[in-house]
Amino acid sequence: MSKLTKWLKSKTGRITIGGVILVLIIIAVLGTVFGWWRPGGFTGTAGLPTPPPTPSGYTCLPTCIENDAKFLFMAGLSWSTFGGTKQAFWIAVPSSYASFEIGIFDGDSGKDNAGAVNQTQGNWDDSAKETTYTLYADPLKDGTGTTVVGTWLGNTDSMPNNAWYNITVNVSPDAQAPSGNYFYRLEATGPTELFQNNAFKLRSTGFLSAGRSSLLNTSYQIIGMAAQNSDLTVVYPEGTSNLGFTTYTGDWQIYFYVPDTTATIDLWDGDFDHGTKAKVDPDTDDPNTTGKPVWAGSSTVDEGARGAGSPPDDNTSVYLKRTPAVYYELIDPNGNVYVNKNPSGTDEFENFTISNDSSINPDVLTTNILGPGWYTIHLVGFDLKNTAWLHMDYEICDKDAGCGPSVQP
Repeated sequence: MSKLTKWLKSKTGRITIGGVILVLIIIAVLGTVFGWWRPGGFTGTAGLPTPPPTPSGYTCLPTCIENDAKFLFMAGLSWSTFGGTKQAFWIAVPSSYASFEIGIFDGDSGKDNAGAVNQTQGNWDDSAKETTYTLYADPLKDGTGTTVVGTWLGNTDSMPNNAWYNITVNVSPDAQAPSGNYFYRLEATGPTELFQNNAFKLRSTGFLSAGRSSLLNTSYQIIGMAAQNSDLTVVYPEGTSNLGFTTYTGDWQIYFYVPDTTATIDLWDGDFDHGTKAKVDPDTDDPNTTGKPVWAGSSTVDEGARGAGSPPDDNTSVYLKRTPAVYYELIDPNGNVYVNKNPSGTDEFENFTISNDSSINPDVLTTNILGPGWYTIHLVGFDLKNTAWLHMDYEICDKDAGCGPSVQP
């Protein structure tokens, strides 16, 4: 003991102890910054990193921005698209919450600012057929929950034109998972007749996400929307005479999370309308897609060389056209970029696959390690008034706040 006491009092001992304390302080600071000490901070490959809160306090799909013309939508069967399908979303709520908020932006159909159904004087809709929004308790987050927590109608419940309609929901024991957290499923459905396109956005103080398509046989449906002249005044705030200044560039960022290292990343894109003209950058036959997927609806056609889109990509309207011809990049967590220059044509689905496995004939054969982590679909040249479907089993999220990694069943 005397030797230890003597060493501690020595110059060498004091320097050593001081160095150890300094290292511990640095580790403590870094742990706070990077969230090592938060629950789930070390999650392993099967977990998501704990998300920071968004500045607004909301998670949003497809964006929180009110004037960017990027929307979710419901389509009728009479459009040349996959009409008549529902949209489904997940809301994860931490066990510490007593309530949470759901916001629906422009959830109405065809209303003007005074609240009257007056389609040509409203925004973001070319339909007066209202959408129904139904919230289910889904405690296992697997699509099996059937208890209805609430139902709201876009027009009947006075959802405003071009503004948010906010709903406060008290947490329900029917939605509580074994972990103590709460899980809900929000479904948007609409009438399938006529030419109806109802566009809307979603936000929540819970963790809002989409995807996991095989659980509910749904796809993530997006649109660059401009239905009425009033929309063009939003998209072109300096007037349509200045087409160079616009809130909608045709450039999208869509985020999804892959929880584990995998040999293959697989997604389906549908009805991108790729094909400027029949002989100019046309849609071509995808070498690893045959026919149509078994889950596709009756309006889906077999995959093939579809030629020009309907409407053709790079729309003939100068107000709707966004160049170049539509394509997307898939960016992995390490920044590697995989390009799909010829996505789906009219009324078809195409499979886009990146893989280490040559036997499956992937679109991109790579030696890169795939996952885990955030992937980005960078969509380029997506025209206004064009629609698209993404069908994948990964979870699509607002990257600013993630998919609720600390909130799991």
